[in-house]
Amino acid sequence: MSEWKKVPAEATQELLADASKGKQVLAYEGGSFYNAWLEFDEYDGGWLWMDERDSEPNPSHYMLLPDPPIRLPRRASRAR
Repeated sequence: MSEWKKVPAEATQELLADASKGKQVLAYEGGSFYNAWLEFDEYDGGWLWMDERDSEPNPSHYMLLPDPPIRLPRRASRAR
């Protein structure tokens, strides 16, 4: 199980590996939990947190989301 990680002041390699390039994390900010990710903004010249509401989040902590469930092939039904 993943553990909560404190969001560093600057984007580190670990943070970028965890939360960029289409990878979402569970973020925590002021009593709220939400899915978030990092995107590089050329205009602002740095990495910015994004969420589905486009609310410019600023999480204090984040946690990796679990891997999605594995799809198992369907078993052939038995003829009676």
